[in-house]
Amino acid sequence: MIDECLSKALVQVAVGRGYPADFVPHIGKAGMSDRDLVPVIEAGGYVFATNNGQDFLALYGAMPLHAGLVIILPSVRRAEQVRLFNLALDRLDQLDDLINQVMEIDASGAVIVRPLAAPGL
Repeated sequence: MIDECLSKALVQVAVGRGYPADFVPHIGKAGMSDRDLVPVIEAGGYVFATNNGQDFLALYGAMPLHAGLVIILPSVRRAEQVRLFNLALDRLDQLDDLINQVMEIDASGAVIVRPLAAPGL
């Protein structure tokens, strides 16, 4: 699922690369609080892509199980979001899954994948 803070063009990028994707506003969830959006993400089994890392890191860090979180760190224009998202998908292609992990992509294109789950798990 692509957050509304990112370009809807990322949905087409994901689908074009073989990943099913939805855009938050296109499923009727625009303007929903992050806390209220998390159950929708969970119910759909979505990996969630956002550039709102601070809020979602806290929410996902409290979850015992999640499908994964992708954070595009800089707030950039659409073309740059597409470039960075493609780099994230390149890395995702190399992984089995993102369960209980976060993938962060910075402006340089560096992609870091690390565990992200509730403490003690």
